[in-house]
Amino acid sequence: MPILSRGTPEPTWEVVDHQEISAVPTYHGNSAGFEITSVSPHVVTRTYTFNAPASSSKSAPPLTPKRQRSVLSVLKRKSTSASSSSSPSRTPSFLRCPSRHSSASTCTSEDESSEPASSTRSCASSTMSSDVEHEEEKHISMREAVIFARQQLMNSSDVKRVRGDILYSEGWSVTRLRKGNQHRLEVKYFGRPARIALLSPSSSTPSSQPPFMEMLEDSWY
Repeated sequence: MPILSRGTPEPTWEVVDHQEISAVPTYHGNSAGFEITSVSPHVVTRTYTFNAPASSSKSAPPLTPKRQRSVLSVLKRKSTSASSSSSPSRTPSFLRCPSRHSSASTCTSEDESSEPASSTRSCASSTMSSDVEHEEEKHISMREAVIFARQQLMNSSDVKRVRGDILYSEGWSVTRLRKGNQHRLEVKYFGRPARIALLSPSSSTPSSQPPFMEMLEDSWY
């Protein structure tokens, strides 16, 4: 009886490194120029996958503002994001935060059917694959990948649906994967959208960077 050869087993992706920052409050109390008026009871999550060049020993160049804009522009053009939501089709209710002039210290729900503030159910997720080209300008660092994931989350339909201006709390995880000489980076970003009220005509919506970015290295392959 002939012996059937099963051939060489297909290599699988192995985890090289994993770093995670649990959701932390981004703004404390009444920040300068605005106050938080309401916070979503749901956590919005986005997951993105970045594939490194098949054979490249280059590391990403320093993250400068000009380079960040260039790389993020390239990634947006390459994005093949497909979103799926497990949240109800209706607009999620917000939890009303007490005014800074109020003596109350807790938030109460405007909708009895909404989830309590302590519940952080993920209401959306999506996956995007972006192949990084060989040109030096197209190399992306771990920090750039996390920044990109945050920007995409803020521009997602789930955040826009609830008219979120900022992320009341946010966090991320970065997983480095390897299969043979192939390298992959999986970035997950999550946060709770919040609405704000500007305190003066000269105030503007604040901009923010992902928390604890100093933990990340520039090169990941």
